Amino acid sequence: MRFWQSRLGHYRIFDLFGLLVFGSVFGLAFETLYMFIMKGEWFSRRGLLFLPLCPLYGIALTISAVLPAVCRKTILRLWLTGCLAGSMLEYLASFLMEKTFSLRWWDYSYWPYNLNGRIWLPMSLVWGLVVIACNRWVAPWLVRTLKKIPQKLTEVFFALLLILIIMDVSLTTIGIYRFANRHEIIQGPDWLSTDSVNQKPWLKELDQTLFSDHNIYKIFPYMAAKTPTGWERVTILEQSGRLGRPDQLD
Repeated sequence: MRFWQSRLGHYRIFDLFGLLVFGSVFGLAFETLYMFIMKGEWFSRRGLLFLPLCPLYGIALTISAVLPAVCRKTILRLWLTGCLAGSMLEYLASFLMEKTFSLRWWDYSYWPYNLNGRIWLPMSLVWGLVVIACNRWVAPWLVRTLKKIPQKLTEVFFALLLILIIMDVSLTTIGIYRFANRHEIIQGPDWLSTDSVNQKPWLKELDQTLFSDHNIYKIFPYMAAKTPTGWERVTILEQSGRLGRPDQLD
């Protein structure tokens, strides 16, 4: 397929997609292990409803692979670029998700050296290390590894995986809209209102299973909504009876 062989900088789209997937899986493993070390429990840190991916890390690694040469000239310059680029990406992702759903998937408000609760200085420093590792070792290793696998086989697999990711992103978006709509956090599109959903048997079934509160809490346990006193996890708001009450949300 010509699409996969198109180039962006030194890498083919084929290689960059592999890096996106690898980075997303790595991000999930990193986040899960970090939460276990900090909390002593295994928490879901997936970014999607189905696939074991944390896409923010995959996007960050993909961007790091195509940085201009001037940013990669020295380790220090690459690290500083990684700190800045990773922080900008994390801030932008948090901002866009909050504007879309009025929810946050992470919140650093309770930690010192944060910016609007969206980014945190120690994590910014980690982004620099991640970018160095990707640019100097991970990306070249992945390209070499992919070359050892029959190209046709990998292209078909990547095409199927791309379709699954698009489907998962779509279902995740609908699921979060339904969750936020049910609890009067946002209104959302008319076709996803409770009255409209109840008129569509297939969507009603999804609403009671895949998009149910139980499933959303399980997959996104640290998702937070804004209250007059700050951002609080939706699981805590639900337990205290404040979720679904507009007077308790900001």
